[in-house]
Parts: sequence; C-alpha cells; structure tokens
Amino acid sequence: MCFWEPNNQARALRKRSQRLFFWCAVCLSLLSLLCIKALGGNGQITQSGGVLAGRVTRGPISPVILPNVGHTPSPVANVKVMVRALDANRFASAITNEEGYFRLALTPGTYQVTLGPLGGMAFSKDVPATITIKAESEIWMEIHIDTGIR
Repeated sequence: MCFWEPNNQARALRKRSQRLFFWCAVCLSLLSLLCIKALGGNGQITQSGGVLAGRVTRGPISPVILPNVGHTPSPVANVKVMVRALDANRFASAITNEEGYFRLALTPGTYQVTLGPLGGMAFSKDVPATITIKAESEIWMEIHIDTGIR
C-alpha cells in the first residue's frame, strides 16, 4: 500500500491545485469586471450618473369648465418617456406609473426628451425638451399633455 500512497497524495494535491486555480480564475474575472465597470471604454474613470424624474399629466378632460372651480390635471399612466443623448447613440426610456410618475438614471450629458405616441388630438408643448444631466443630481420635469378638448 505504500506504493499507492504517493500516487493518492499526488492526485489529492492535483485536485486541490485545480480547485485553487478555478477560484483564482473566478476572482480575477470578477476583479476585471469591476475594473471595466469603474473605467470607461477609453480607460477614464466614469462619473456618477444623474436622474431625470417627473410627472406626466393631461387636461382638460371636460369641454365645460365652470367658473371658480379648480380643475387639476389628471395623471397619465403608461406613457413612454424617451430620452436620446445628443452627443452619442445612447437611448433610454421609461413608462409612467398609475400616478403619472417616471424616473430614469442617466450618465452625465445632454439629452432630448420626447414622448411616445399620444393618439388623438393630444399634444404637449413641454416636449421635445433638451436637458443636461450632471453627476449626482436630479432634474424634475412636469410634462403636460393638452387633450385638445375645448
């Protein structure tokens, strides 16, 4: 049996070194992914992003508006808010929730904001709009859709 022991030890040592190699490769892969994430494609450190947030509302919803009666615009759900970077081929979009709110995380830069198809006679004077996102800042947009009802 003494003859087989060194062979078994060598086999066990080989398995341990294979496991160690595997875990080293996994750690190096994760480290390289973190470095790529921290560094831009050109090797420069990327800035923290900013946020575009806002609310989409619509009105009037009735052709008759009574005097001295407040008519608050109603929120619009499921509207696509589209953002296109002016300096690159980057696009982003968000869909408004039930209360008309949307939120997009964007890298710093200048963007054009538009809405998806509205249908009917609806339109908005608030878009297209040009915005500038700065690192670690938030821009708020109120977008009102005019229903065309008069």
